[in-house]
Amino acid sequence: MTSKGEDHAGAPGKHGSAQHGAFGGRILKVLTHPRVLLVLVTVSLWAYYVDSIQKTFPFLLTAQLKFHQILSNLEPWKSRLKWVTPVEIDDAAFWNPPLSGTQPTNRRYLADLALAAAKAGASVIVLDFQLKSPTGEPGDDEVRKRDNEYLLNAVREITQEGVRVVLSCGLVGEGSDKWKREPNIFPDNALPRGARVGYINVPADPRQIPLRVRALEWDGASEKFFFSLAFQSVDAYEDSRNIKPPTMDNKKIRQAMDEEKFVYGRFLNVSEFLKVSSTDLVGGRASPESCCGGRIVLIGGTWHQYGRNRGPLVDTHPSPVGEIPGLYLHANYIEALLDEKYKHEVPHWLAVLIDLVLALMIYIGFDLADPRGWRFPLILITLIVPLSAAYLLFATSGLYLDCIMPLAACFADLGLEHYMDLRRRAKNK
Repeated sequence: MTSKGEDHAGAPGKHGSAQHGAFGGRILKVLTHPRVLLVLVTVSLWAYYVDSIQKTFPFLLTAQLKFHQILSNLEPWKSRLKWVTPVEIDDAAFWNPPLSGTQPTNRRYLADLALAAAKAGASVIVLDFQLKSPTGEPGDDEVRKRDNEYLLNAVREITQEGVRVVLSCGLVGEGSDKWKREPNIFPDNALPRGARVGYINVPADPRQIPLRVRALEWDGASEKFFFSLAFQSVDAYEDSRNIKPPTMDNKKIRQAMDEEKFVYGRFLNVSEFLKVSSTDLVGGRASPESCCGGRIVLIGGTWHQYGRNRGPLVDTHPSPVGEIPGLYLHANYIEALLDEKYKHEVPHWLAVLIDLVLALMIYIGFDLADPRGWRFPLILITLIVPLSAAYLLFATSGLYLDCIMPLAACFADLGLEHYMDLRRRAKNK
């Protein structure tokens, strides 16, 4: 009896071992299929070279921008719009005197706008205009000498009252992964204390907030770090209001800057900003207390390129909330930094590993599912898994995981496989 019992008890063990072996063999067969290996390699390369791929296929960036905004909208803590007042030089201002549709933008008009903003109680005044020298060194054409002096004197007068001023500069590519600053009409040593300069360039991926980059000076003699226009605006505001600790000392921001990386920001629609027309501000028709008092006044252009309501808007960029003027891109950067509505990217190696593991899970689950029952629901479930992982990291850990676009290769492949399988079955019937 005992012997028979042992034999009987041993049978299921052997059967279970066989089942386990068959299961493992089936998984191995899935993972070594040439088509699956090809897709897994594609996912890995896509995840690793995502920036280069986005530049080659712009529609992928558009899809990622939409995904970014979905994640942001799902976040339970909403942004509080309260720091930036955009001042628009719109069609009414640009296509009429004194601007009269000419560029570079009239320096005297910019100075009058800055003086009006300071009089209205602004804490920081930011000019979203690159005051670029027409030559390879600081300076400007003689014809604009008096207007430039007027602007510089206005900056001096404003800063003497304790109001900070942020001017713009541009960076240009200098070889592989190198940047060089373009010279401005004013040399830095001519600017008064209380005035600072930030680079105006926006990242290739507009989900990211620029912080600082290493670049050569305009003469190429030295290399140093340059802060972005948005980050200089934030630091100037915190300095003027004596806010401690400043964003500059935030541990995660400092880490991102040390690694020469960006952070991912929360974006608001243009309609959510309390915007002011430059003609109203310079004409004294804007309400000082409601629009400028104690705020960062960001002055930029929103006119149409070919005339009143003709052609595209000047200086537009893609963003998670659609095409918006650069003025509102910088406004979003500033708001996100001051409101601490920014996320840090998951380390690249970890993002690639997560993409690869999720892809393997998707293929194994798809192969094991019954084609007549659970296969299509499983595709939907596996779509939710990476979305959920991205959201949990986004909402709870302040980490940004961009796994959806690389995994799209898996979903496309499996969707096609499911369709072909259904066709084969229909043909056999």
